[in-house]
Amino acid sequence: MLHNLRSLRRGVFDLFINFYKLATTVHGAAWTAANKPINLFLNEADPDIRNVQTKVWRDNMVSQLNTILITTSLISSVVVSSLSWADFGSDNEGEITVVKSLWYGSLVLSITAIASASQQLVCLNRLSTYIDGLSLLRKLLSGTEDVTAGTVTPGRSLRVEQAYLWQIPVMLMNGGLYVFTIGLCVFVIDKAQRLLQQQYLKGVEMMVLFAIILLFGLFNYAVSSVALYLWIDRCTPP
Repeated sequence: MLHNLRSLRRGVFDLFINFYKLATTVHGAAWTAANKPINLFLNEADPDIRNVQTKVWRDNMVSQLNTILITTSLISSVVVSSLSWADFGSDNEGEITVVKSLWYGSLVLSITAIASASQQLVCLNRLSTYIDGLSLLRKLLSGTEDVTAGTVTPGRSLRVEQAYLWQIPVMLMNGGLYVFTIGLCVFVIDKAQRLLQQQYLKGVEMMVLFAIILLFGLFNYAVSSVALYLWIDRCTPP
């Protein structure tokens, strides 16, 4: 039985490693898909089209940040509710300590995502109050100013720190969700191990059902992410 439990733990670990590799690829494609439109309007020669594209990006970013605020608030509620479960057991138990640490970490990431998204919303709203707010936004993104009408600075591109900055809220949101899911897996494995010692068949049933549901959820999440971001990355102009 001990050998089976070790094999099970190893299998779960390998599953998360493979998921991490896939998530890294998908998130890299998501970064590219998010940054391409910015580089396009930064290098648009027509000032009217440039302003329209900048405004579209700003409005879409506001909508994205509002979505992140709602989603991370829901994640935080789920984490807090999970931490109030009565059958957590003693804090002296190693697995339970790991679960609580992961869930507290998930809560911190979610709260930080809310704070950073709110801060960026305030920044965008304040820039919008200026007459030349769109030009200031492009200067913020690229570090260079708009020049005479009909021209742009050659090779103007999104600054690396700005590319990272505008991805912070969604990264923190995803991080909080991933950490919570990992903690949930550890929690279920710990409960299944205890159940295996008392009622072996019920413990196996619990693990099998949870594994099927987990794999189904991860598979569909991966498929939806790959279908969206990798397709956008490959089919849009560089």
